[in-house]
Amino acid sequence: MSNNLITIKCSKNRKSMPSEIRIEKTGKVFIDGELYDENNPKYRNFHVDVEKHGKMNTGEETRQMIESQKKAKKGETIIIKDIKDKEKTETTTVKF
Repeated sequence: MSNNLITIKCSKNRKSMPSEIRIEKTGKVFIDGELYDENNPKYRNFHVDVEKHGKMNTGEETRQMIESQKKAKKGETIIIKDIKDKEKTETTTVKF
C-alpha cells in the first residue's frame, strides 16, 4: 500500500516551479522526489506547513448527511458534527 497521501503534479515545465509535490501520510513533504528542507536555498520561495491529525474520515459524516437529507425540509440547516475541544472547535453544518 502506498504511503502517499497527496500528490500534486504540474502540467507545465517551468524551472521556477516543481514538477511534483508529494505529501506522505507521515507528514513528510517531497518536492521533485527530494525531502523538503526549509533551510535549503533551493526552496527559499516555498513555505510548506503540514498538520498531522490522528483521525481519518470513515464516511460516518457522509452517512449522517444522507440520512439528514431524507428528514430535512428545503432550506433547513442541520448540524452534522459539533466538537469542542480545548484547542479547537469543529462544526459541520449542511443547508438543504
